[in-house]
Amino acid sequence: MSFSPNGKYLASCSMDRSVLLWQTRHFSEREHKSTRVNVEFDHATGVSWSPDNHALLCAKHNENRLQVYKLSKKSDGTLGNPQVAVTFDKLDDDPLVGSGISSNGGSAEQRHSAGHYVMCCSERGRLTVFDLRGGVLASTDTRQAPVHAARISPCGRFIMSAGFTPDVKVWEVAFTRSGDFDKLSRAFELKGHTSGVLDLSATPDSFRMVTVSRDGTWKLFNTNVEYRIGQDPQLIQSAPCGGGESGSASRVALSPDGCTVAVGARSDVQLFSAETGDMMATLAALHSSPITCMLFDPTSRYLLTTGDKHIRILHNVPGCRVNIQVMKDKLAKTTNHTLKERLTAQVKELQAFLSTLGE
Repeated sequence: MSFSPNGKYLASCSMDRSVLLWQTRHFSEREHKSTRVNVEFDHATGVSWSPDNHALLCAKHNENRLQVYKLSKKSDGTLGNPQVAVTFDKLDDDPLVGSGISSNGGSAEQRHSAGHYVMCCSERGRLTVFDLRGGVLASTDTRQAPVHAARISPCGRFIMSAGFTPDVKVWEVAFTRSGDFDKLSRAFELKGHTSGVLDLSATPDSFRMVTVSRDGTWKLFNTNVEYRIGQDPQLIQSAPCGGGESGSASRVALSPDGCTVAVGARSDVQLFSAETGDMMATLAALHSSPITCMLFDPTSRYLLTTGDKHIRILHNVPGCRVNIQVMKDKLAKTTNHTLKERLTAQVKELQAFLSTLGE
């Protein structure tokens, strides 16, 4: 699954050879209409939105290559009429375990230093960076085979890879001030697990990153560090997960507000407070098969999960409560009038949201 940068659409891909486009404003309604994009003679294992919200990058399973579909707006305002715009060259026969397009989001400084590019990573650890037309900009071996997950950070500045080794490697994709690609280089590592890392996630500014490992724990790191002068990320929280069974937790998601860590273990989801590390809720048997993907919406109010033929949309009530308390703590400490007004408005908005759920 992937949310569009403007937050208006969700794209999901399936083994039924389709990519479905959903409007997020319909999440609270009973009926959920979608627009279908057919992946001919193949199916997508990953999907990502372009920065302009008008194209989709799909990782094709059988061909082991990337393909871009251009979308146009219909008369009713929905997206549709998909057309294949770019087909990337096939690099090797290894399955692709990660792909994406840089969103160029994050802070103003990050937007200035990041550029638009496409990434894919194979199971054997070949990490490749392309330009938007499919030309290869850089390639490297992650030395983590088999690789379990590879992601572009939401800010577009980093690529994160996790695999057989207990450390997550984070790469910086650097661009010049004129917007030309400069280099792909190692930025830092996330260390502390005792077994292979299965999944990872980051906040929109990439200042927080979370990992889940075969060792039965998740770890949250402060990655807002001066890595260019050798400063390492700092461990903020760590907690056991997956019901105490080592290796049963295989998916992790960090809410955009940085308050909630969701861990998928088999068909169950556990919600943790990123502030204290405490488990706040367990949602059992959400799917008829193991969870394959978890994703928070841009507001952090919803958690989406996949694992069978359905997408489950869950209200993130525990995370909203944590966020309210975090903002109240900030209110008690700040003397800035403008910040107080903004925090007060945000608290009231979240409280109103919870009240609509009977909380």
